[in-house]
Amino acid sequence: MIRRHGLVAAIVLLSTAGGGMSLALLHAHLNPEGALLTRFCPASVDGGSGCAAALQTRWAEVSIPRPGPGFRIVSTKVPVAYLGAAYFTFLGLWFGHLGRARPRGARWHLIARTTAMMGGVISVGFVGLMALTSAPWCVWCLSVHAVNAMLVPLVWRATERPTRPTAVLAPTTLFPREAMAVMVVAGLACAGQWGLWRQARIHRHHMDALRPFKAMVDDLQDDPAFLLREFAAQPVVLSQPVPLRPSEPPAGDKPVMLVFSDFECPACRCEGGKLRERIATGLGRLVEVRVRHFPLCADCNPHVRDAHPNACDAAYAAEAARWQGGEDAFLRMYEALFAYPGTLNDDAYAHLARTIGLDGERLLRDMRSPVIRDLVAADIELGVALGIEGTPTTLLDGRVIPEICETDAFFSAYATPAPAGPVHATPERRLHATGSER
Repeated sequence: MIRRHGLVAAIVLLSTAGGGMSLALLHAHLNPEGALLTRFCPASVDGGSGCAAALQTRWAEVSIPRPGPGFRIVSTKVPVAYLGAAYFTFLGLWFGHLGRARPRGARWHLIARTTAMMGGVISVGFVGLMALTSAPWCVWCLSVHAVNAMLVPLVWRATERPTRPTAVLAPTTLFPREAMAVMVVAGLACAGQWGLWRQARIHRHHMDALRPFKAMVDDLQDDPAFLLREFAAQPVVLSQPVPLRPSEPPAGDKPVMLVFSDFECPACRCEGGKLRERIATGLGRLVEVRVRHFPLCADCNPHVRDAHPNACDAAYAAEAARWQGGEDAFLRMYEALFAYPGTLNDDAYAHLARTIGLDGERLLRDMRSPVIRDLVAADIELGVALGIEGTPTTLLDGRVIPEICETDAFFSAYATPAPAGPVHATPERRLHATGSER
């Protein structure tokens, strides 16, 4: 009994390994150079060997006839890796469910035995192609064939008709309905794999069609003159000064960068880090940054769907920190809220307040005060008036920074003072300072 179970377990494990490697090769058909497995597959200097080269040869696919429109027979190219995945899937499901042959009804195991024998012959054929022809050597392909070489004799052994009576606990008859059920399940699994492959190939086709446009966009995002021109073309949506918090310094002659944020927004966390880097590397000399709240939470913002359930309270906590400790406390709480790894709640706000040197109990009380809630509500109404629908949204000099301009090239160009005149130069002056338009 133990030996029988060990034999079946070995077949299932080898089938799983072979199926996994076959699916990895199938994925590599879409992206031969970028697939993970091809990075561990050595290639010759001229590209004549290796997994990437092997997947581009005519032996990597086979043509299978199928019915077409008008009762014509057409052929479909099927990757050999898909056939390998289907082969290992079938054997794994067969033996995982049915086990080794039984004294009665064992003829049904001829299906698995014949399948394994055909798979062994095909493996020998592909290894022969690599050894005797110009077909590239592929380490992963050889690994799949090596797994199959271990699998085939085990399948042969497991499907032999027992010469001694089967153990009492072992089922004695393999019924046709069991064999048919496994074949149906295997067929559905293989059909699912084929469907996923087809969808991935269609997606790759669309991405390839867009690739030239991506290169064009990348070039434009590195062009300071274009970025400044694009920014200058945005309408001025905010012409009035934004009311200051009591602890915020006046902007003076600097333009104002107004950042609408949400403490449960992953993109806000990412963009906030980039913005701080840009300010530290020169932008901070030229602009005054104002952070305002636009929580995507219906508890305080009726203009949005309830996407971030704790965002309103997090905004209250940040403003309560500013109320208690000034602008420096607000900035430290701002950083702490974005960096907090757990769920934002009252315990977290009190803990973070104590971490940055504030009174946690007072912060919780201030969060509930009408003054703090009115500040956040005013930010939300300002965002709605400006047409803001999501976060992060950043305005500079009264203009919304378009997505294409959210690059280091744009901020570097903007942070470069014009050759003459005040630091608070218009985007048009900065465009002129970067050179003529193309």
